[in-house]
Amino acid sequence: MTVCIAAISEEDSSIIFVSDKMLSSQLLGGFEMNFNKYLTAGNTILLFAGETTNQTEIESRLKKHIESSKKKTQTLTVEEVVEGVQEIVAQMREELIEEYLERYGLTFEQAKNLIVTQPQNEIHAAILKVLNTVSINSQIIAAGFDKDGKPRIYGLDAVHELVKFNFNDFSGIGMHAIGSGAIQALNALLFARYSKKLSTAKVLYHLYAAKKHAEVAQGVGEDTDMYIFKNDGTLTPITQNDVLKHYEKELKAKERALDTFEEIWNGKKSSK
Repeated sequence: MTVCIAAISEEDSSIIFVSDKMLSSQLLGGFEMNFNKYLTAGNTILLFAGETTNQTEIESRLKKHIESSKKKTQTLTVEEVVEGVQEIVAQMREELIEEYLERYGLTFEQAKNLIVTQPQNEIHAAILKVLNTVSINSQIIAAGFDKDGKPRIYGLDAVHELVKFNFNDFSGIGMHAIGSGAIQALNALLFARYSKKLSTAKVLYHLYAAKKHAEVAQGVGEDTDMYIFKNDGTLTPITQNDVLKHYEKELKAKERALDTFEEIWNGKKSSK
């Protein structure tokens, strides 16, 4: 699938995000290529995991949504972008359900009425299952700035609720990850004692290390994109080599420490 990670650095009120370059498609599977896993909407970054075509579709619909709101893109807060994406995702899922229901001559509203009744037959049971499980197969992180210019992170992890979709607010902990490598990435950040109060350099390093840990998960690519995003709209790319050399030094230091421990342990065993 993929991995996308975002975290807050309060030192300079910025958002740092990292992702691989693995594309996912139900038809083609997964493959790496030079493709951005993110899109910008005002002072918000949207990161995507899952079906790649959904990113393009959501981007197109979001532009129309912003135009219809008659607001300048630059003035949109992250909460306003999240609200728009929630509506778009709910609409996309409803369209999938309506396409399925057409074979039975039912509308989405009629199908929702079936929820309150016990299944009467196999078709009724099948429709209920679709209503509860159909998903657009995407996870989304919205990382941006509120009306006061404070960095915030929201995540949409499951897109199969029946009526309403809610982004969860991860601003308190200051980080979130999505994709098949999310568990490994989050565990690495927690083990490293990540805090949004750390310096920007340390947050950047911890995110890169978390992404490297996530590469053991199925569908996570080795190529890496890293950026620092600020409230003025500045998006600064970070060269992987700038972090990689320090990461490799840490790995070698751990190997030396392990070798030292092994020598001491073996010495104790031989002295008995």
